[in-house]
Amino acid sequence: MRPALRAILAAREPLSVASLQRLFHWADEETRDFTRTLGSLFPTTKATDSEAIKPCHKSLVDWLLDEQRAGAYFVSARERHRLLAMHGWQTYGRGVGQMAPMPCGNCSGRPNERWFCWTSSQKRST
Repeated sequence: MRPALRAILAAREPLSVASLQRLFHWADEETRDFTRTLGSLFPTTKATDSEAIKPCHKSLVDWLLDEQRAGAYFVSARERHRLLAMHGWQTYGRGVGQMAPMPCGNCSGRPNERWFCWTSSQKRST
C-alpha cells in the first residue's frame, strides 16, 4: 500500500486511477481492491474521461509526510519522488512514443489536445 500512497502524494494533480494501475501493473480487481481499501481518505472522483484519486484533505497529506506524527504510516518525500522518477525513466527508455499522454494545465484534456507534461512549457501551435 505504501508505494501506491507514494505515487498519489507525489502527483501534483489528482492521479488517474489508470495511471496508478499502469504504474503497479495491477489487474482491474487489484485496482478496485486498493481504491476501496482507502475509502473516504483517498476518494476517487470522475474526471472528464477518467477516474482520479486524491487525498480528501491537505491535513491528511501533512500528517502522512510527518514521520513523528504518522509513525508506521509515514510516507517519505524522497521515496515518493524516486518512485515517479524511476517510472518516468523506465518509460522514457522504452521510447517517447510509448509514453502515455497526460493533460497539462494548458489544455482541456480532450483526446486531440493531450500533450506530454514537458510540452506544457513549449509554445502550443494550433
